[in-house]
Amino acid sequence: MGVIKAMEWIIHSDVETLVKILFLGNALFSVVIGMYAISVKVTGVRQRTFVLMAAKLFQSLGWMGLAFILYLPIFVSVNLGQSFLYTGLYLESLVMLGLTKWRVRTLRLVQTAIYVSIMVSFNAFKIFALDNHFQAAFGAYSIFLIMVIPGISFFTGKKKSPLKRLTGFLFVLIFLVSLARTGEVLSFYSRGITSYSSLLNDFTLLLFILHMHIGGVSFLLILREEADHQLAELAFRDPLTGLYNRRHFLEHAKGAVSFAARTRESVAMLFFDLDFFKRVNDQYGHNFGDEVLRDFSAILKLHVRSCDIACRYGGEEFIVFLANTSRDGAVAVAERIRDYLRTSKFPNKSDFTYTVSVGIACRIPPLGAQAIDTIGALVNDSDTAVYRAKENGRDRIEVF
Repeated sequence: MGVIKAMEWIIHSDVETLVKILFLGNALFSVVIGMYAISVKVTGVRQRTFVLMAAKLFQSLGWMGLAFILYLPIFVSVNLGQSFLYTGLYLESLVMLGLTKWRVRTLRLVQTAIYVSIMVSFNAFKIFALDNHFQAAFGAYSIFLIMVIPGISFFTGKKKSPLKRLTGFLFVLIFLVSLARTGEVLSFYSRGITSYSSLLNDFTLLLFILHMHIGGVSFLLILREEADHQLAELAFRDPLTGLYNRRHFLEHAKGAVSFAARTRESVAMLFFDLDFFKRVNDQYGHNFGDEVLRDFSAILKLHVRSCDIACRYGGEEFIVFLANTSRDGAVAVAERIRDYLRTSKFPNKSDFTYTVSVGIACRIPPLGAQAIDTIGALVNDSDTAVYRAKENGRDRIEVF
């Protein structure tokens, strides 16, 4: 009994004070998030930040309606206030789903359908003056409906940061308490009891305060992580083709070469040079030349594995590092890419085709050698091979 009494002492709170904290706290978070949104330079992250700001603002308005329930008409404090709260949670859920990158479009449609259904049902209950116990049960359950899908998507899956898992855990925990409240309300109602313990109600408000503080701060940190990640991607990628640039290629290839040296696995370097590319720019213009570069980059992305590294080396030159690949395997990859080129179509230049010359170098990295030296040797050798392919008529493969 001592433990139960202690838990009651911790959880039981002044409901009016908790609601005011939620009102003022969400309003403050809305301002802080808005200030951060102004300073964010990454477009996608900035849009999400403004949506999160609106979400916290709506939640603040929702709690304000409950905080001033004695001074406002019941329609404003309850109907409008609860609608604002639902809207804020819905917008916050959209931000969460956008950060999961897992079936975002489908889950957003599901969330929107749930949100619209809840809004219509809750206000219909108030308009038609259905039993208060049923309304309370629906209010508890509807919170779960909005929060559980984004909570699970944040809490589960691979490559989720601890911040995302913590935020998702809070959403799922609120869902579980909402279910418990729903069961409690309906249990008392079925037995004809008109009042019930407010302990779970207090616990729910405390969870919302916990969500407001940790969720608000963690969302800002998660959005900052997204911004940093996108800036890093911009620094490591070629802006025209979306392939990695030379700097990123060298950094990642060093680790792959060192691993191959320890495991005694063969690696290969493919050096691609688009044939007569200067003629393409001169005849069709540089904009179309850029389109050809993007087309070839897309073909490379289709034909390399996740363990391989494709890079725009410079101009019309591209290199691909193939891990755990023999000479014959490298030739097969190069042949598939050359064959696929023949299927490339350009809507504005239906008669246009282009070819590529390929140089290949393949070896088992020597033990004890510097990885950067091995990479340099592979690049030089494959470059020599592609130069030989150019001399021998182009649109061909040469192996060093």
